[in-house]
Amino acid sequence: MCEFSDWSHKNQAFQYFRGGQIYGALPSGVFARFPSALMEGCCPKCGRYLQDWERRPQGRATRSMCRDDYDRWIAGRIDAACFVCGMPLQNHKIQAQYQDPREVEHHIHEGTCRMVWTVLHNVALGEPDMVRAFGRQASPQPTGLLDEGLGDFIDAEFSEELALPWEPLPKALPAPVQWPQPLQRTHKGKPVRTVQ
Repeated sequence: MCEFSDWSHKNQAFQYFRGGQIYGALPSGVFARFPSALMEGCCPKCGRYLQDWERRPQGRATRSMCRDDYDRWIAGRIDAACFVCGMPLQNHKIQAQYQDPREVEHHIHEGTCRMVWTVLHNVALGEPDMVRAFGRQASPQPTGLLDEGLGDFIDAEFSEELALPWEPLPKALPAPVQWPQPLQRTHKGKPVRTVQ
């Protein structure tokens, strides 16, 4: 899986948009395709706030979209159009979708679209360096203000460490429950051992 929040991807995206405002460099229609783009901690498609465990599942790649939108727009379809800009994809990208349809990298163009998705992904994750440089307030703003730009960029350096160290919080276990009889649980027709 391609990890868009690693330091090399973030550094490339930051350097790519460093020369000017991100809003002038975005492909046309990005805010129409992602109405909640560049809002910290929110799914760029629907704007739903994502909990930390949704954004950083233990042992898995980081996620910037809610489960429903990811299943609807990425995992649930083979698409000949780029997920970011809507333009036709190259044939090798479409073929790669047949091999691994869940990989976001196979649904977007290299270059600008990849850099745009890296920024959207990292702002949705809440990476502090990317939020300071590219994020916007969670309250909706008129699009006229976005076209004018939001000021100077913050100069940032990236290291190989994660911007947000993530450690799961210990959670209290629920009180034990006495079941009247043990339940037989199955997964795909096979019995599964249950903890009692």
